Amino acid sequence: MPTAPAQGFQPVFYTRHAAAPGNADDGEPAAGATGRGSGICYDADRDGPHQAFCDGSRFMAYRREFLGRLEFIIDLCRQQRMPDADAIEARFRSLYRHRFEAGYFDVEHELPLMDSAGKRALDGFCDTLARAASRPDRQMTAIRELSLGVVVCASGIVANLIAADRELAQSLEGLCGKLWMVKEQIVREVLRQEVDRIYGSFELAEENELYYVNELWNAIAGDLGLPSVEGNPEDADECGYDAGYIAACRAKAMVALAPDRIACRMAEECLSMFRGRAMSDADATYGACTAEQWSRLCDIVEDIRRDLGLTVSQLGLESFLQLHDDGRRYRVRDDPALIALALLKAMSAEGLLADMPVRLADFVAGDGRHGEVFMYGSMLGWRLQRETPAANEAPARTGAAAMDTRDMPAASLPWDAHVAAEPVNLSALRAWLADDGQLGPQLWPGAPATTLQVTSLDALMKIPAEWLGSARPLVGLLNRLSAQQGVEYLGHNLPYLLTDFPAGERDALLDKAVQLGEPGYVLARAWRSELWLVLQLAHNTAIRYLRDNLRHLAANIPAPSRGRWLDEIMHLGEPARELARAWCPDAWTLLTQSTDPLNGTRLEYWVGRDNVRALDAVCQLVAAGWGAGSVSRASGQAASVSTSQGRACAWCLDEAGKIAVSKDPATIDAARRLLRQLSFGSPASERHGRRLSDLFPSNVLYVLEAGTPETSRAFRGLLLDPQLLPHIGPELPAILYGSGAYPGYPMSYVLATGRKDFIIAYGTFLADMANAPDGARWIARLLMPKWMPEPEPEPSRGRAAPSHDPRSGCYALLDACVAGAAQAIEAYHQVLAHPAILPHVRHVLPELVLGAPTVDPKTGHRRWPEARYEVLDRMFNMSAPGYPAYRDLVRDPAILPHIVDAVPLTAVIIRTRLQGRGVVVDVDAHMPSRVVHGPRT
Repeated sequence: MPTAPAQGFQPVFYTRHAAAPGNADDGEPAAGATGRGSGICYDADRDGPHQAFCDGSRFMAYRREFLGRLEFIIDLCRQQRMPDADAIEARFRSLYRHRFEAGYFDVEHELPLMDSAGKRALDGFCDTLARAASRPDRQMTAIRELSLGVVVCASGIVANLIAADRELAQSLEGLCGKLWMVKEQIVREVLRQEVDRIYGSFELAEENELYYVNELWNAIAGDLGLPSVEGNPEDADECGYDAGYIAACRAKAMVALAPDRIACRMAEECLSMFRGRAMSDADATYGACTAEQWSRLCDIVEDIRRDLGLTVSQLGLESFLQLHDDGRRYRVRDDPALIALALLKAMSAEGLLADMPVRLADFVAGDGRHGEVFMYGSMLGWRLQRETPAANEAPARTGAAAMDTRDMPAASLPWDAHVAAEPVNLSALRAWLADDGQLGPQLWPGAPATTLQVTSLDALMKIPAEWLGSARPLVGLLNRLSAQQGVEYLGHNLPYLLTDFPAGERDALLDKAVQLGEPGYVLARAWRSELWLVLQLAHNTAIRYLRDNLRHLAANIPAPSRGRWLDEIMHLGEPARELARAWCPDAWTLLTQSTDPLNGTRLEYWVGRDNVRALDAVCQLVAAGWGAGSVSRASGQAASVSTSQGRACAWCLDEAGKIAVSKDPATIDAARRLLRQLSFGSPASERHGRRLSDLFPSNVLYVLEAGTPETSRAFRGLLLDPQLLPHIGPELPAILYGSGAYPGYPMSYVLATGRKDFIIAYGTFLADMANAPDGARWIARLLMPKWMPEPEPEPSRGRAAPSHDPRSGCYALLDACVAGAAQAIEAYHQVLAHPAILPHVRHVLPELVLGAPTVDPKTGHRRWPEARYEVLDRMFNMSAPGYPAYRDLVRDPAILPHIVDAVPLTAVIIRTRLQGRGVVVDVDAHMPSRVVHGPRT
């Protein structure tokens, strides 16, 4: 964003800030703590050579005092009951051993510095701790951070002691102390970045900080009002850097020390602290304005104000909250702009700021109130509204015409007049300034409204992206340039775009940037992700990108993210297949990995998304021998799906959870090709084949019932494939109907629908199965109209245990008789009598049409339990609405001979009806017949 003209800080900000212990929280020094600087320490002018100090009469007292300082800190840890007190004590006692019991410090340079500047800093730190007794949080934080700083290299210990002493003192001095502390932090960050850029930021990071950064620090410290680091050269001529480089570092530090940047940094910390304490849930930004909650929020802001040394009038709760519903609810702000504004006003009150906000425009709002838009620096914008225009204001103007500042009063409002402000969305402000068809303000070179009127392409190339600040004018500029010029322009402006370009504008810019190659790729990887980038590229471009970056991707994509990559890119040619080979030992592992608990395996996820290209890609890999000689780590413990409902969701239901009636047949055909390829061709495939049924869906009946003819045909082809059927036959009941009311008994569901056409279609499916190799042996189970398994017999009595399920051991055929579903019974009759089916089910016809128990292999007889006999009675109840259709079924000459002997000898009436003789007996359709109470065989 363009930077509004600003002078920044007054010169006083660039002077040294002496610590003022008297401004800290009042309190008596604690026992064992002496005044700042009053302890024993080495002074070369007074004590002579350092060795003389160590051999002198004061050294033993110095040693005891040094230990006393450390024990004072350790005792304070214990008093505050710090949870890591033991670890902190160990670190401070390590410092004592390093100084007095081991040759840890260099005796020529480091040890004299430790006994002089280091000891003075330790004395001052303890003194400040004693005066901060009312701020235990500050005490604990300072102690913990220092304890970590005294177990580094020898020269680093002294620097950390000095920094800890100064930062603790400054943190207790209110706003000015905080500002000077932030100033030091920012300058050190800038210098560290410079040193890291030259020397690297890994192995020598600590040494960089201690030597190179401190040298640069001392070289510019006098200009910025920073304390020099003892033990490093303070003169620019001594530090080894040329004057030009030092000047460049000083300029970068000055830019980073802009008031708006410092205020926004401090404001973000304040808002983060407030949100961390005020919000129990990171997403719970709204709350009710109860008295208790309001009091708690005020206490949180009071703590923040006390840290900053501000008053209620300077920083109020409204900077953190926005009220809704007439004050009954609040929302925690996510923009720290109003906190930053409050800090800038406080800085101005301290006499630190040399300028005032810049007024960009005045306007008349829809409700008639007058207002102004202000900007300060490059990061802050806000608006003020009033009932009437200000006295020194020109006549109000509305719309973009108001943005012409040529006749606007030169004087802006003083800082203390900026009350009841509301933050301005800077992205929206940019869009307003660049509104099509309107003249924007001439506040800075390259304003968005005038930029694209420049006719020279060379002039366009020289416009910094930060002057444009939003996607619309920036994309307009790129559209004016050639592709190569666009690449060069983005490359030159990458530093700004990567760090400061508004987040809300990035997607709009990426649409254009990724078309320009590598600079756009850099932005996409930084703002979104590399996978997002690949998916945005055109097909051939994406393949080329994967090929060019294959080695990097294979080695650097984290393991938890690889599954997502494979889900999205498998269709992208040979490079995608190479990644699959690099990340998975074989196709079985790839296909059975779980992509999401709700989506099941990767195979199911791909089928659910109709990802035919991914399925065919894996099929090609298997055909080429992928994993043929390996033993898959997953082959014996494939993570198919935890529930059959999960499979149904992937294969047979759409995203809304409805039956996938128009499931793309091409997807099912692709899955069929892949499963066929998995089932043969190598020893590994043979192992996979034994678990092939785990990869199949459940509840295919849903699609066979409701799907389009093409979809149903594709599923039939999948299930009846002669290469696959031998592997899935035992699991066909679960594949056809693995969940729902009657899992494992597909004929029960088919009969329950009452649809004759569906029952006939299912019979045709079974007839085709009977004609398929090795398919006939599964037909009997698939025709069983049983609701649920019958309870197991009790071992002691040899009879069925009671069940609490009223349908236990019952038959859908009985329900059809009772309900009068004559057409369903007739259709079932046709299926059983089908020439392709009947030869394979003759031996189980008693179970299929009578509900008879199976033959006991030991006795060769059928033992009829009470529940089964009741089912038989009720199906032969002449008053049942569906009895005529059922009678035709059981009397069919093709069926009758195979069932009559299964009827109990005591069931005389039923046997008579089967033989066609008319005996009229009134049998209750809901109770067992009284004529069958004798012994049953």
